[in-house]
Amino acid sequence: SRFEPRLALSGGPDGLTSYRSLAPQIGPLLAPGGGAFFETGAAQAGAVSALFDDHGLAVVCVHDDLCGRPRVVEVQQVTDK
Repeated sequence: SRFEPRLALSGGPDGLTSYRSLAPQIGPLLAPGGGAFFETGAAQAGAVSALFDDHGLAVVCVHDDLCGRPRVVEVQQVTDK
């Protein structure tokens, strides 16, 4: 906690407040097929993935950290075929 900005550590009661705010805003900012990466806290990757999925983004992958814990959610703007 010494090196993290306070905002990065205060995510509300369940730690997902920032993700809830970002999820509806990211899609319109991405080009078709464009992607974004989101670092998550311990045991949050599933909930964060669901939030972005609920807002029409495809969850491409959940990347593990060096200790093998799910840490980064990769999302992509869905393109119509």
